[in-house]
This record gives sequence, C-alpha cells and structure tokens, in this order.
Amino acid sequence: MSKHSKSKHRVLGFISTSFSETAGLILPANALVPLTSQIFALNINIAPLGGLIIQKAGTYGITFNGNSSIPATFQIFAKDRLIASVSNLPESALTKVADITAYLAENEILYVKTADGITLSDANLTAARLH
Repeated sequence: MSKHSKSKHRVLGFISTSFSETAGLILPANALVPLTSQIFALNINIAPLGGLIIQKAGTYGITFNGNSSIPATFQIFAKDRLIASVSNLPESALTKVADITAYLAENEILYVKTADGITLSDANLTAARLH
C-alpha cells in the first residue's frame, strides 16, 4: 500500500484526446500531446494547446494513459520541469503510469510531450489534489 492510499484526495482535472483507431494522430518527436477534451475540471482550466492549468498550489497525484501503435515514450511536465517519463512495452500499445506525486504551483501547466515520433490513438491525464 502506498503512503498516499489512505490520504484524502480530490480529483480536480481529467482531460483526454481520442483519434480514429485506424489512422490515429501522427506526432513528431518532442510534440505536445493535444489533451484538450475536458472530461472533468474543478478549479483547473484546460490549456488551449493541451494540458491542465493548476488553479490551487499543492501536492497532486497524477495519472497518465496513452495508446500508441508503436513503442513510445511520453514525458510529463509541469511548466519546464520533467516530472516523469513513461514508455509502453514493445508488445503492448498501452502506456500507463499512476503513481506520480508532485508539488504543482498555482497557474502551472501540467502537460505531456512525446519523446519519439508516434501514432497516437488516445490519451488521458488526471490530476488529484492530495490533502
């Protein structure tokens, strides 16, 4: 059990993006993943180019899921600070990370970039403030 499993938390933002399963979206290396479809947002705004704009500073639990037709590495940033890098296994299209904890400042943008050129089917990013 992680140290945060007993902590109270409140999901403040959940955004996603989805593309045709057959075609996907081709993204070059170092591209911003266009996470702009608001699923849920409370005290968080959606960044126009993709990502979550944090409205209240604090420690957040962050999850990311991505689905790419080829092996891919995704990098999760807050402003210019790399928080995590995650890759899918060669035999799997799904990339998943759910155990990231980071302090995010007010008005800081949480976003995801590609480390490699990829074809993206879908992706989602969640931020939950830990109390």
